[in-house]
Amino acid sequence: MSMERDYITHDTHPRSITALGCSPARREIFIGFEDGTVKSIEVDTGSLVQTYTEHRGWITQFLFWPKTKLLLCSSNDSLISMIGAGGNIMDRVFIGSPIYSMYLNTKREEIILGISNGIQFHKIKDTKEGFSHYIDPKPSSILREHSDIVRCIVVLDSRIYSTGYDGALVIYDCHFTGRESAVKIFKNSKAHDAGISCLSVEKDSVENTVWVFTGSFDKTIKVWTGDGKIVHKFEGFVTGITGLCYVPKNKTLCCVAGTSNAFIFDPKSGEDVTDFIDTFVKETKGHHNLQLLKYLNDYNIMLASTSRRQLIVYRYNPSGCLTSLKCKQTLDSLCFTSKVPILIFTGDTHGQVSKWEQKQSNQLVYLNENLLKSEMVAKESSRIQGQAKQNTLKTENNNESNLSFYSNKQQTDLYANIKKTNVVLKLLYVETLDYILAACEDASIYVYCFDEEAVKILKNMKFTDDSAKTEEKNFKYYKEYLKSVDNINNEEFDATNFDFTEEAKAEDGDSVTNRVAGYVLKKILSEHTSCVTSLVVVDRPDLYPNRFLLSAGWDRRVCIWDLDKLRLFDLFRNKNVNNFEEVELASDGNILDMCYCPKMNCFAYASTDSMCYVRKFAIYGSEMVLLNTLQGHFSEVNCIKWIENKLLWVTGGEDGTVRIWSDNCEQIHMINCGGTVNSICIDFVEEVLIVAVHDLIKIYEMSEYHLVQTNAGHIDSIRDICFIPERNHIVSVSWDKTIKIWKSYRKQNLLRKKKQKAENSKFDSWVWDQMKLALKNQGSVDVSNYNDELIA
Repeated sequence: MSMERDYITHDTHPRSITALGCSPARREIFIGFEDGTVKSIEVDTGSLVQTYTEHRGWITQFLFWPKTKLLLCSSNDSLISMIGAGGNIMDRVFIGSPIYSMYLNTKREEIILGISNGIQFHKIKDTKEGFSHYIDPKPSSILREHSDIVRCIVVLDSRIYSTGYDGALVIYDCHFTGRESAVKIFKNSKAHDAGISCLSVEKDSVENTVWVFTGSFDKTIKVWTGDGKIVHKFEGFVTGITGLCYVPKNKTLCCVAGTSNAFIFDPKSGEDVTDFIDTFVKETKGHHNLQLLKYLNDYNIMLASTSRRQLIVYRYNPSGCLTSLKCKQTLDSLCFTSKVPILIFTGDTHGQVSKWEQKQSNQLVYLNENLLKSEMVAKESSRIQGQAKQNTLKTENNNESNLSFYSNKQQTDLYANIKKTNVVLKLLYVETLDYILAACEDASIYVYCFDEEAVKILKNMKFTDDSAKTEEKNFKYYKEYLKSVDNINNEEFDATNFDFTEEAKAEDGDSVTNRVAGYVLKKILSEHTSCVTSLVVVDRPDLYPNRFLLSAGWDRRVCIWDLDKLRLFDLFRNKNVNNFEEVELASDGNILDMCYCPKMNCFAYASTDSMCYVRKFAIYGSEMVLLNTLQGHFSEVNCIKWIENKLLWVTGGEDGTVRIWSDNCEQIHMINCGGTVNSICIDFVEEVLIVAVHDLIKIYEMSEYHLVQTNAGHIDSIRDICFIPERNHIVSVSWDKTIKIWKSYRKQNLLRKKKQKAENSKFDSWVWDQMKLALKNQGSVDVSNYNDELIA
């Protein structure tokens, strides 16, 4: 969900843009210029519709009057013109003094005008019958709380907020309808050190709080409460603030200050989130500075003007990117841990594994940490050199065959490869062991785990009584945070029901300690002779005593590792091959992906030979017999997945297709995606396929396999994707050096709405029954004749 550029209109007029507005009745955007010209363009296309030349001064503001469907246009030539739904000028009202801002207060049937040194009120009528104008030219009252031009006026609920070039913020109360004008209840004469150029007042419907945003020529933005108390201050801008608007869809504040890109802030936490939102990415390399900003609630679009008289329209995209994380290197692999706090791990083309964690105070901001491996690489290099020498001596003296045919090769090549920069081609997180497995281009698998030495130190630390209490308090706070993150979308979350038993504390305390200790490189598994592309964990305590890891890659070999002991257990061997050099080759092409099927206890792998092989899993390689093959793709098969609840195989390849196979390996459906399929993941909640097709994410429902959503935002090939059910997020990594987080597809069908309505109805009935029972028990009220609807 984000604002994305829709279109741009070039050279709108020879003079500068001074005001932006919209008429929902005409579905047109209105642009005002400094020579008094007004132009209207279509909302959807940006095509010019009409030009008006009623004014002789700067156009200062547009205001739409819903009841009369009139668009009011004010200017510093003291004239208010009114454009009707048909495009004609319906009325002209001469006020007698330059108008710099205006706002309609329909409850009191008056319009508030910002003039020099104050604000004045004019009565309005929704019809001209019996009157000469819609607006009474004579003011009903004038309040002179300002000492300079009043540039901004906003009315919210029963309060009026005004700011001006005198740097003052004034709040009026207009609650009592019997009064002719409002009453000042707050004034900050030095709200800013210079004139205030922008004002926005918004109400958070969830928390029922009022935010007041002010931007000034003193190069600062301030966030105030509805009562005028300052909350945050944003500074460090190059020039004064020229435009400011609040985007309610993602609850962010956008502002411009003499640069080609806008700045985005989270008003609740006070953090700069510009680097995590892609709205203004296309403007960062431009040469024309942004000047004005305006958000149109009727169309969920944002308007921006530039110093070259351009108009840029940004439109809200419900399937757009939530957060964009920028990296220094291109990215190839991705994984995550579902343990709270949820962590995301990425691997780049320089062999670096990075950890990303969502910040507690802001859901848009992620903290980054690189997992270091330099010390372990040096140790492993020495070990490999020593092992290579021992293998050479053993082969010369005893003529003994090693476990692998390829192990006779000089392993000093592996030592050289480890030192080189290499791509992390596959990442896998093992939840039961808290291992991060990174398969790399240098033919090695890097195993990261918690720093055991740091964990021991943290567990053995002794605290004083005061520090112990503090630790207990911090632990409870952190546990509450973990559960709140896990239930971030659950409105029924109740912090009062936490279980702080000793067992729960010990279990969660160990988890917290591990997370604080961090990850270190534990071991390097080096048995492959080329790029490792596939990793699969087989954790079946009902069948095998240990956990096993299957790995495969460009060398066409399948290695079986004992994950508990982190050692090679066996290698795949084909009994039906007589050629000794090919006995360990599991396919005719390079292996690109692999998955495991628990139901049939088999595994399948995709190959560059356009086929997928299904083999029985066994801890001894010679017992991995071929069960079947998936044949149908016309080129390399890049990915394969097993859908457990539907008993289906899903494959995607270079031929631009996703193919669905039954558990008997028969093709039952084919989806033409229109581009190379690089990765596939499954949303088991909504039962949809999430497919990475070049630089797009396409989502297909799994009943008819229709396309239901497309996520666009990457500018280069997407290399890996994953679905995080705990947050309903899709995460993607790409060669464009970004990690993007998207809101996953959710069905809005009638059946779900009916079910939710029925559940709410049952809950409401139970609430009223409990209320009546409580009143009856008190004995002070007779509830026998109470009507449920009346109580509600």
